[in-house]
Amino acid sequence: MYFLSIYILIPIGAAAALAEQAVLGGGGSNCLSTASYDREATMEFCCPTSSHKGKEPVGSTVFTYTCNQFADPNETAKQASTPGECAQICSEDSSCDAGSWDVNSGRCFITRKGSSYTTVDWPNYILVKKTHETVNKNPQMPKTEDTAQCNVEKGDMEKQMKKDCKKKIKDLDSTHQNALKQAQDRCTDEKAVLEKEKTQCEADKSQKILEVGGKCQTTSTDLEKQLKDCRTKSQGLSGGPDSGSGITGGSGCNYISNNESSFQSCASGCKRFALNGVKYENHCGKYPTPVTHIKAEPNEYGSIQECLEKRCNLEPLCLGVSWNPEEVRLIVSYFSASRI
Repeated sequence: MYFLSIYILIPIGAAAALAEQAVLGGGGSNCLSTASYDREATMEFCCPTSSHKGKEPVGSTVFTYTCNQFADPNETAKQASTPGECAQICSEDSSCDAGSWDVNSGRCFITRKGSSYTTVDWPNYILVKKTHETVNKNPQMPKTEDTAQCNVEKGDMEKQMKKDCKKKIKDLDSTHQNALKQAQDRCTDEKAVLEKEKTQCEADKSQKILEVGGKCQTTSTDLEKQLKDCRTKSQGLSGGPDSGSGITGGSGCNYISNNESSFQSCASGCKRFALNGVKYENHCGKYPTPVTHIKAEPNEYGSIQECLEKRCNLEPLCLGVSWNPEEVRLIVSYFSASRI
């Protein structure tokens, strides 16, 4: 933004008069020239303080005005909507020396020259008084050559201002474009970094999936091998050749109870039997190791067959049930009376 300063030289006499008026006027220095017909608003404008004073020309005469005063004695008032109209009435009457304007009634009370009057402090009045000053209606006009020189200088200043303004706009536009390009470049770089991180993340994820999948496959293969080995060992522990069709056979196959007689007759009983389609082999006098054993609650099952049918048949990893006369409960394990 550019600021244009113009210095005007004021004659010393005029400067002194303006200074005096500024001291008298302050806020409301245009009191006598206001055109408002709202009397209360005019009073507030002319009298920012209760003792405010000012000076202002009306017509060819310069008046002073003082807030909250009137002249005594005075004559019958004339109607005046503003203190300026009151001053105008006094200005047009050569015998008038002062006028007292009443804000409440909107009237102007005239005081004549030659009367010995005093000023009285009174609210809601403005006293206007003539001075011996007159308004200069024919001020000295500037010389033609001075006016021409002023116009030349003014034109040069306008050209320089336009030139400077265009340069400033161009500089600002260049700065804006540079800032925009920097922001775009920074955004592109950050996007590239994020894309690289995304690609690395996808690669890490794929590698992790391969590693976990490989471990899972290895674990599954190991478990299948262990199961196969267990079945091979189970088949290797069979007490002899198959004694029947794989369903039932021998004198002790129909029912194996948890008692001493069943244990004593185990060797002469059947070696293979089936429960609900699941095939088992009976191994007397043997206890599987190492395997996982889970003891059933005492009297939870009434027979070995019941434990096999209701528990081992239903658990894919169960390989059999162990029992001996000294135990009061069955032991579910992965060996002994094993599946074929």
